[in-house]
Amino acid sequence: MQFDLTFANYSARGVQCRYINKETQTRITGYSKSMDIYSPHFDGLPLLDMKFLGPDRKAYGVIQRKGLLWMTENFAGRPGRVYQDGSMYGRYYSWEQVKSACPKGWRLPTEEELIEFAQEYGPGGTMGTEMRYGENVAAAFLSGGESGLDLETGGTYEYGEFDFVGDVGAYWVANEKVLHVWDDFLKISTLEYPGCYNARYVFDLK
Repeated sequence: MQFDLTFANYSARGVQCRYINKETQTRITGYSKSMDIYSPHFDGLPLLDMKFLGPDRKAYGVIQRKGLLWMTENFAGRPGRVYQDGSMYGRYYSWEQVKSACPKGWRLPTEEELIEFAQEYGPGGTMGTEMRYGENVAAAFLSGGESGLDLETGGTYEYGEFDFVGDVGAYWVANEKVLHVWDDFLKISTLEYPGCYNARYVFDLK
């Protein structure tokens, strides 16, 4: 079924919403066809989840939070490097690649947006030029955590090889910064040396 979908009075191209009818328990799924801001078709039905259909024809999970859609899966569109068969962690991008791979209308999250998100789960502090958070925030951001972002520990691609796979997640942030997340802490820092990292884009609903 094809139709225009609205969440918080906005719709986004290629975003799939799934609703459930309370009375019949029937699931209704569809993709928005345009950027038009209208669609009362399924008003009042609770939203189960949303998917973004990327330019690579892969459907990516998204969550809505304070006027933004956040991807909940690592982006895998070209260009970029892949780890082994490429099925686990999406692609790893250089700074130039992560900008060119970004789907139209989407962007990288800012440090300020991530800080605001992180502060819902615990306090943070600065260490030099880094913003750091403890175990509670890291657990909330990692796969299965309370935030719903489900960040993966895909490691990094630096100095010509993959490293720290399964131990740390590394994600591009706007203004050439990188978010690193381990089991016990999370940090946002300026780029220390050229590398390739995963990407999660956001979409403005404002």
